[in-house]
Amino acid sequence: MKKYILILFLLTQYLLAIQDNTTVPTYKKTLSLLKTLDSQAIIMGSGKKDIYVFVDPLCHFSRKFISKVTKNDLMLKKYKYHIYLYGIARLHSQEEINYIYDAKNQLNVLLDIMLNDKKFDYLLTPTAYNQEKVREIKNIAKQINVNKRPFIVISQEIKN
Repeated sequence: MKKYILILFLLTQYLLAIQDNTTVPTYKKTLSLLKTLDSQAIIMGSGKKDIYVFVDPLCHFSRKFISKVTKNDLMLKKYKYHIYLYGIARLHSQEEINYIYDAKNQLNVLLDIMLNDKKFDYLLTPTAYNQEKVREIKNIAKQINVNKRPFIVISQEIKN
């Protein structure tokens, strides 16, 4: 019996040792990386404090977050939300993401999809620009270890 316990213990230690040791960058480095995506963001709100949010347009929790924010005028006046579309593989939301990024008014289309469950004709071929935008967001998301949606980073800096 002791042999089995020892083998189980050693096996557990081995499995823990070979786990992917993903390192999360410092807060300062995370903000620096997020600021490189400023031109890719869908902006919501007009506040002096920045909040960076990764959402999937089909994710239930992302939808709840966006719904709470849009219903609260104080949150929209106090914060400026930088929204990045980053799909969850199992939800297959790439068509929606491409459609939103292709729209003239991205925020309105995002809200239509996320809050009103509006369906559009998604038979679009994403533009090279949109594909690059999605790649950039995905690259930064992986670097800062975005592992859930919504994924929220609040900036400590306040703009004057």
